[in-house]
Amino acid sequence: MKGFYISIKNGLLDPKHFEKMKGEKTGTIWLFLWLLDKMTLMDEEKGEGKVLGGRPVKFEEFHKEIPISRTTYVEWVKILRDENYIKTERTPYGLIFTVFKAFKVFGQKTDRSTTTRSSVYAGTRSSNYNNTVTIQTNIGLDKPTIPKRKDIIFPKETYNNILDTYQKLKEIKLQGSEFQPIQQTIKTILMSGRTPDDIIKCMEWMSKDDFYKHFWTIKTVRTKLPEFLTGKLEKKDSVPICYKPFSKEYYLKTDKFGK
Repeated sequence: MKGFYISIKNGLLDPKHFEKMKGEKTGTIWLFLWLLDKMTLMDEEKGEGKVLGGRPVKFEEFHKEIPISRTTYVEWVKILRDENYIKTERTPYGLIFTVFKAFKVFGQKTDRSTTTRSSVYAGTRSSNYNNTVTIQTNIGLDKPTIPKRKDIIFPKETYNNILDTYQKLKEIKLQGSEFQPIQQTIKTILMSGRTPDDIIKCMEWMSKDDFYKHFWTIKTVRTKLPEFLTGKLEKKDSVPICYKPFSKEYYLKTDKFGK
C-alpha cells in the first residue's frame, strides 16, 4: 500500500556514505531503504533492527519490488555488509538481515499535510525535523509489518530432518500429537535465527556427552544452544562430576550410595 514514509537522518547524505555505498556504480541505497522499511523488530539498546522479524529473506521477495538481477542483489548485499551497514546470516532458505545504527517507530501513517515522526537509521533518535530527510516509499503497508508466528512458515523438509534426527538420537518413535510440541519448539529455535545444522549438531553433541545424554530434550537444545555454539558446553570442567546422574561420585556426595 502507498502512503507510508521512511524518515532517515540526513547524515546519510554525507559524502563518506556515498563512497561506501559505491554511489556512482550501483543503486545500493535502494536495497538499504528496502531493508529499513522491512524492519519489524528493534533492539534499541544495541541500535539494531531485524528485517521481517529475523526470519530468512529470499532474493525473490526483494525482486518482486525492486526488479534487479540476482548478481546485482548479491553485489549490493556484499557492499552493505562489508561497509558495516548490515549483518547477514546465511541459512538454507535465505539471508537473515540485521541493520546497524537503526531506529524505527512502528505504526504511524503519514498525513500528507504533516511531517512523519518515524525516524529510521542514523545512530540517534532526533526531534529536530530540520535534521531529517523524508523519502516516500511505495513499499510500506497499512499496518506495521510485524509477522505473526502463525504466518512464519519453514519448509516441511527442515522439520522432518530435525525430527528424524531427534528420534534417532533419543532412540524413540513419535506418533500422532506427540510431534506437535517438539515441532513448536523447533520453530521457536528457527525463528531466533538458528539454522537446522546448528540444532542437529547440538543434539548430536548432547547425545554423546556424559552429562546431557541422560536427560536432554528438544527444550534442552533450545535453552543451551547459544552456549553450545560459543563452545561453552564443551568445557567439561564446567559440569561438576558430583552432579552427573547415575555416577558413583554423585551418590557419595549426596550420601545416597551407602557405605
